[in-house]
Amino acid sequence: RTQVLARLERELFGAWCGLIFRPEMGGLSGGLAALQNLLPGNAIEEANPSPTMKAFIEVLDKVDTELRYTPGPWFFESDHPLMIDLIFVSHIERMLASCAHWKGLQIRGSGKWKGIDAWFDAFDQRESYLAFKSDFYTNIMDIPPQYG
Repeated sequence: RTQVLARLERELFGAWCGLIFRPEMGGLSGGLAALQNLLPGNAIEEANPSPTMKAFIEVLDKVDTELRYTPGPWFFESDHPLMIDLIFVSHIERMLASCAHWKGLQIRGSGKWKGIDAWFDAFDQRESYLAFKSDFYTNIMDIPPQYG
């Protein structure tokens, strides 16, 4: 299962890079998508997501399914996060910020990904995580120099 999850993390990272760093074709993109997401119901984007948004959401759905596979919040049945949780968390932290900022997609707290919500809620209860947890502003400002 660890190898499957490690491949899923790479798949998620690739889909996120495609969404954030590659020009989109079809659907709404960039600032227009962010403005569209402010409208009630967001019917246009939901009805016609860009191919990169659709691909990202499909992989995010897989991650959420894997997190809901166990009775607790972690990828494995454990009372604490394991290495695979730590591998995912720093990237998904960046995804929370960048998807909200550049694409108008709220991941955490949207109600769409309950496993991811519970996972972050569990991380937020751990002082060890809070000591290195980043914030949206830092993630948004660091991404352009890190990824070009």
